[in-house]
Amino acid sequence: MELGHLIEQTVRQKYLEPKKLALIEKLVDFILHKAPTMLSDHQNLVVINFEYDSQHYFSFTGYPDPSIVDQYHWLDQFTIDVSEENDNETLDRILDEINVFENDDWILEHRETGITFEHYNLFSRLVEEFFADCWKRAKINSISSYRCFLFIHDLYDGIDCDTGLPASDGDVQDILRKEGTTFTEYPRPDPWSFSSLDHKLKDFWSNRKAVYSNLHKMSNGVLQGTCTIEIENGKHFVLGDNCGGPGTWSGDTFQKPDNLFFLPVWRKSIWGKSYQEIASFNVGEQKITFFKRRFELVEIHHLYQGSLEGFQWKNGEKERFWMKLESEPIRRTLELS
Repeated sequence: MELGHLIEQTVRQKYLEPKKLALIEKLVDFILHKAPTMLSDHQNLVVINFEYDSQHYFSFTGYPDPSIVDQYHWLDQFTIDVSEENDNETLDRILDEINVFENDDWILEHRETGITFEHYNLFSRLVEEFFADCWKRAKINSISSYRCFLFIHDLYDGIDCDTGLPASDGDVQDILRKEGTTFTEYPRPDPWSFSSLDHKLKDFWSNRKAVYSNLHKMSNGVLQGTCTIEIENGKHFVLGDNCGGPGTWSGDTFQKPDNLFFLPVWRKSIWGKSYQEIASFNVGEQKITFFKRRFELVEIHHLYQGSLEGFQWKNGEKERFWMKLESEPIRRTLELS
């Protein structure tokens, strides 16, 4: 038997198969009880994406597809974990049983024959196929109509779990349209449309949330109002009554937050012209920091690897902006109590 085929067959049978029932059971629970709580209009939740990390093959985080439902609208996200502490040792033992080991060049090699097999992406592909198979079984068991995709974190290539075909995160809407699946889009609110009633920005990793109130339109139609951070034990911090939005927390699916909430605030120059600057509130330190850079108008999206990213308007033209926090000049920092 060809070495590559032998390795794949062994990994499927002895490494993945023992986890199948546990994953199916957790996926059924996710479909029935978790997924409906991720979006307020849960009947409009059509597509669920899962992500996994190449260092944690058996931990899968599920959330609404962001190309259809912007993260701003998510109420929650959930992680399904079927990993075990000895997974790596188990894999080494299973490969050792067929006289295969990973050599110094990170290539799988057969001890007796010296035949080698480059396994780049092998385990990712097998895990994706395994997950897709479990998803299809869980979908039947729960009588679900959800569509599902699995992507590897930071690469966003993966598999269409319902068809078993390769897919990337940019393919989702095209795939749905080609197969005739209808869906309701929930785009990210912009500075003109965010709401004080139904968009209480919640940090997924805690009970903290940002609440906008007393919103009113400025002369340019952009919304301004009061932003309050509500945290545990009923404590709250008013960031000001000149806040724009929508703001964003610093955490994402795999990176737990470092207590930071970012938002635009309105200022006026000595000549009376309105402009925006970006502020960050550190929940742990209970301090708000205002950065020096001025914007005509800014829309903050997310923090990625220490860089705040989004869009800004210059002379009415929309363009991307990046702000490296560690080197960005600070105007002032205030303690809130």
